[in-house]
Amino acid sequence: MVQIKCDVKNSMPLGYFEPFQGDLKKRTTKDIEQLANSILTDGLLAPFYVWEHEGHNYLLDGHGRLAALTEIALRDKDVATQPFPYVSITADTEDEARKSLLAIVSSFGKVTKSGVMKFVAPMSIKPAEVPVFQKYNKPIAQKVQKEVTHKIIRLQVPVDKEAEVVEILSSVSYIKVL
Repeated sequence: MVQIKCDVKNSMPLGYFEPFQGDLKKRTTKDIEQLANSILTDGLLAPFYVWEHEGHNYLLDGHGRLAALTEIALRDKDVATQPFPYVSITADTEDEARKSLLAIVSSFGKVTKSGVMKFVAPMSIKPAEVPVFQKYNKPIAQKVQKEVTHKIIRLQVPVDKEAEVVEILSSVSYIKVL
């Protein structure tokens, strides 16, 4: 199980969050691994942001957390059914939801190496133990990373066929069923 370190009233298991960003952000395998390690070490610090619309739970913010938690769930099956906190974002239309997403993920400023150095200076732990510090403390040559090569997909199947579909998909060597 993943320790939850944020307090909101809504929660649901990972499989109910429906990605909404598409290719808005790029993440590497290493990005997801680092986030998964951070979640395992420090817990889930921020909730997901969801637009609930016509029976769907569109994930506006938290795609990286979702990918990291999915990787964790591959090793710890309890995580797949664990409820995770989310904040519901109100939007009447898809355009309004997209505008909200852009407002949420837009960083109206930049984190800089010098800013990180000053911020972590008074910390009692070593800066090297802080994941974001590691990102800003690497030589430029090390910043080239491999792109993510796997995709998580959702399937809708009749309840009475679930076991059969899981068995079929599990028999394929390159497919992991959550």
